[in-house]
Amino acid sequence: SPQCLVLTGPPNFRPALVDFVGTFTRNLSLMVCGHVLIGPRKQRMPELRLIANGHTKWLNKRRIKAFYSDVIAEDLRSGVQILMQAAGLGRMKPNILVVGFKKNWQSAHPATVEDYIGILHDAFDFNYGVCVLRMREGLNVSEVMQAHINPVFDPVFDPAEDSKEASTRGARPSVSVDPEALGREEQASTIFQSEQGKKSIDIYWLFDDGGLTLLIPYLLGRKKRWSKCRIRVFVGGQINRMDQERKALISLLSK
Repeated sequence: SPQCLVLTGPPNFRPALVDFVGTFTRNLSLMVCGHVLIGPRKQRMPELRLIANGHTKWLNKRRIKAFYSDVIAEDLRSGVQILMQAAGLGRMKPNILVVGFKKNWQSAHPATVEDYIGILHDAFDFNYGVCVLRMREGLNVSEVMQAHINPVFDPVFDPAEDSKEASTRGARPSVSVDPEALGREEQASTIFQSEQGKKSIDIYWLFDDGGLTLLIPYLLGRKKRWSKCRIRVFVGGQINRMDQERKALISLLSK
């Protein structure tokens, strides 16, 4: 069964990611929400103690059966490496790393993109399966949360930015919030809490990865919210091997 380590950061910042994974792990397997606090240990330790209970309460209030685990590290990649090695106990140990798609990869600092790709490589090195969730509206709703408090707010900056550059930048510029954009992001943050209707779950079967590509859609289809969705499997490969690939897939689906 899929035992998931989900890189949520603060879980309430990425509710759609939490809801999606919580759907197919609920009452079945392990889910751990991982949060890496970046910076010196002495400075971040008080914060670590304060926030853990709050995030656990948020998960309980949202009826998500998951553990919350946080670590302090010098950078994101090192922190995720710690989580992948230390999270869980015995058989209750994650075997799948779930991350959100890095939406701003084209504009982000090259070092943060390199860290992101490095984390995926590290997961394979630690024998984890990898799932990447991508949504058109993005997954991080921290800006929406701040906008509820103040319609004009300071944008969220990447913690990996150079500290010297940050200190010379001075006051952060305030930005105006598009109400329509906020509405779309709020709707996206609860999209997996409602009935999914008669949609299609498309699986592109490129090669045999041990069945993970098929397992998660199957588990979703067993849940009430997703029960009306149909699953479509698209098989790629060479034309002269199509019959062989199809038979192999049918055999796997029948297990």
